[in-house]
This record gives sequence, structure tokens and C-alpha cells, in this order.
Amino acid sequence: MPVCQYRNFDVTIAGNLAPYAVVANYRGASAQGSFHHDVHHDLWRDYTSVLNDLRRAPGEKTLTGLGAHLFEHLLSADLRDLWLQARNDLDDLDAPSLRLRLNVHPPAVAALPWESLYDPRRRQPFGADPSIALVRVANHVGYTGRPRALTAQLPLRILIVAVDDPEGIDAAAEVAAVETVLAPLRPHQIDLHTAAGRFDIHALRRRLHDVQPDVLHLITHGDPDGLLFWTADGEPTLVTGAQIQATLRQIDSLKLVFLNACLAGQPNQETSYAAVAERLLQTGLPAVIAMQYEIADQAAVHFAGFLYEALVGGTCPGAVDHAMGIARSNLYIDAPHRLGYITPVLWLNTEDGLIFRLASQGALPPEITAPKPPTVDDDPAPLPPPPRIDVDLAEKEAWLASLPRYDRDRLSADARIVFDSRRNVLADAQRVLDELRRFDTQQSDGTVLAAPIRRALDRFARLRREIDRLTQILVTNVGPGEE
Repeated sequence: MPVCQYRNFDVTIAGNLAPYAVVANYRGASAQGSFHHDVHHDLWRDYTSVLNDLRRAPGEKTLTGLGAHLFEHLLSADLRDLWLQARNDLDDLDAPSLRLRLNVHPPAVAALPWESLYDPRRRQPFGADPSIALVRVANHVGYTGRPRALTAQLPLRILIVAVDDPEGIDAAAEVAAVETVLAPLRPHQIDLHTAAGRFDIHALRRRLHDVQPDVLHLITHGDPDGLLFWTADGEPTLVTGAQIQATLRQIDSLKLVFLNACLAGQPNQETSYAAVAERLLQTGLPAVIAMQYEIADQAAVHFAGFLYEALVGGTCPGAVDHAMGIARSNLYIDAPHRLGYITPVLWLNTEDGLIFRLASQGALPPEITAPKPPTVDDDPAPLPPPPRIDVDLAEKEAWLASLPRYDRDRLSADARIVFDSRRNVLADAQRVLDELRRFDTQQSDGTVLAAPIRRALDRFARLRREIDRLTQILVTNVGPGEE
């Protein structure tokens, strides 16, 4: 089966009250029906209370039961016939995979756990079948932003930001866990940048501008209305979806935002397209992944590893829906009795599932094929080591050591503002210098590419100019500093 080629099975649900109108389209054929349920129905109120209780696993029987209810009530009469036609095509070994695209307008219907869909006749959860990509779309012409350019190159730049938990959970530990699962993809396939701490939204914006990532992986707490950040005064605060949307609109390089924030992927039950994940599509992002329920830390880390491995190093590079199917299937294999595999939601804003096309491959068709790996008989000649890039660590360290020092307690209120700004930029410069020091060591054995070194050098140069500017202000207004 050409696993990188998908046919779309489009389902649209519309209306203000039950019964809601359903229209399905597949290969030029269409079918109509009705759907009588939403989250306010007694049946779903009971299920919701179970799904929102992280203390205990719902059990495989409960999860398949609710998925079967959705399947039976959605795909009835003519809709079922059209679906069976698509399934029969899927059973043909020469046919492509299926992409089930759900465009659900009523917010109370969108809030149902569609990722739990289960075919009771085949005894098959959709989440366990990597040949079926289940995605959500929000493609209303007045809502969704124009898709961004998809060209990218390896290594794919991923920025992981973990926001400190006010209850004391160690954000750095979560970053380290994701770093561990991504280690096999570094440095040739992924250029990984990480940060953890008490981020405010402007600190996130600055880091995004510095890194210009293809993927933002954000670890924090959240709900359908916003995400947890910190204020400049050191207080936790909920940043709204509108604020995050405005921030990410400035970063043209982004192709995927992965919100590892519980409930950020749960649609608002009262207002269409109001939840954080849905709002981010308005920026033109090709894809957003978010969690619709609470998810255990270990499951979230494993999901990230499965996802990025398939997205960057798998047989269908750039196909986020295919990668999502692989990751969801692996979570099901790990724990079919837990919520993990139905918790991630993929919002997709591209027709064919691609969120990037590698520059070296040009404009790829939907049926992407990975290059044939060399066999033991190919015996390719070893590549020469890349030319060494001079990072001049000694000069940079000497410059940092030569900067004037100040005692904050002795400064005026105005000077403290400049001092604090310089201190923050100095901390960023020190982190980049540490990264350059690591890169310089890795150059000798050829385990680092030139691109991340040059990007780090560019970031250090920008930070250096800002530090020099702030230092000049302090020298002019305070003096040359202390010995």
C-alpha cells in the first residue's frame, strides 16, 4: 500500500440545534444524514465526567463503547454506505490510505471525543489504525488564515519551551525527557533548541524571533481559553488565545505548533472556533496539535517521540497526519485502556497533510516516497568531514569578562530597569555561548552540521549588539562600573 498517499473522506456537521445536518463527500460522491447528539446529551455528560478524571483509567471497554456510539450515530443510512465504499477501497492493497477530515461547526458537537471513533463491526479503533488519518479542519473562508509557505530543510528547527508550574513541577525535567526521546534524530534531522523557566509572552516572542523555528513545542498548563505563562512581576497568569495568536502571527517560519497543555485542544462548548488550538489556525499555520484532555507526562513524552520520529525520519517526511496516525497507534499499543491515544487532536490547514516540503526535494506530490536506504552491498564512500567553522570562543569569553559590573542595590530605579534588561540578555548570550562551545567540540567528530552553528553565531552577534547598547546606557548614566 502506498502509505504516503491519502484520499479524503470529508464530513461536515452543521446546524444550531439537534438534529444536526451531516454531509459527507468521497471521490466525487456525497451522502447526507443527521446527528442527534452533543455534549449536553445525558449520555455524553456521563462519558465526559469519566474522561475528565485523570486519577483512573476509563478502561478499554468504556473507550471503545463511546467510540462505537459516535460511529453508529454519525455513519448511518447513506453515510454508512459511502463509508463502506471508502473502507472497501482501503482494503485494496493498491489503494491509498484514508484521511477522515471532520469539519464540525456546532461547538457542542465539536467538543465530543471524535478521536475515540471505533468501528464495532471490525473491532477497530480509528486511533489504532495508522492507515486512517483522523484530523479536524476549520476551513471556513471567513475564518482560516491563508496557509504559509511549506519549504523547509533539514535539520528541522524545533523550539521546546517549558513554562514553570506554579505548584513546583520541574519544567526543566520535562524538557530533558523530550530531549532524550529526540536524541536519535539529532543533529542531522532535528536542530533542537530548548528553554525552561518563568516565561512571559514577550520572552516567548523574543525566543521565537531568535530561533525562527519550524516547530514550536510548548509545555505548560492550559484550558480551552488560554495558556499558563508568567507576568513580568513573577506572577502566574492565563494568556488568552487571542494574545498567543497575535504573537505567533509574527513568526513566519512556523509550520507546526504542538501545545502540550492539557485541555488547550478541547473546543469551546459554546462558541465556534474560540479555543486556543482553533484560533492559532487563523495565523495560517498548516497544523496545530493540542490535548483535549489531561494527559500523563510519560504518555505526552512518548507521543512526542513517536510523532517527530515519523514526521522527520519516517517514510513520509513532512506528512503530519501520517505521523499523527503512527504516534496515536503507538500510544494505543502502549495502553489501550487509557485516554492517551484519544487525547491529542490534530487541526489541519492543508489539503494533503504536508506541513513542510524539504527544499532538496522540491514540490512533492501527496504520494511522498522516502529515498531508498543503502543496502550492505551499496558500500558508499564515506563523506568528507565538513569544513570547520571558527567560532572564536576565546574572543567571546574575553568580551563577556570585560563587561563592567554593577551592584543593582546601588542603582537608581531607572538604572535598575536597564540593568535588569541587560542581565536577561546576558543570560541568553551565555546560553548561546554554551551551545557554541558544545558545537565546537562536536565539529571534530563531524556530529554537527554547519547550519546550526551559523544560526547560533548570528544569535550571539544580535545579543552582543543589544548588550553593548545597554552597557553604553549604564556607562553614560551611572559610570564605568565596579572593579
